[in-house]
Amino acid sequence: VNSNPFFINRALMCQGEKNKFPNFITVDFYELGDGLDVVNELNNITNTSSINIVDNLFRKEIVNITDILGKETQITKNKILLYHYIDGNVEKKQILE
Repeated sequence: VNSNPFFINRALMCQGEKNKFPNFITVDFYELGDGLDVVNELNNITNTSSINIVDNLFRKEIVNITDILGKETQITKNKILLYHYIDGNVEKKQILE
């Protein structure tokens, strides 16, 4: 996990999910892998808004939406829904009115 490109992709994925560039990179065993090189590379990025690579690498495509009981449904306000994505991730969302 301390090797490239996994390590830098993970940092960029965090930026894409939170829309904030990581302030700190933490690892166990900094002397193993490419940790220091990744930090140096990330420090050389001056315009974090130009990192739209993440949007293309980790694009989320919804497979279906279910209610909390697992029944497929449409987007509904004031109801807890589970969004199932093509990459296997599931997000719990609630749109408040």
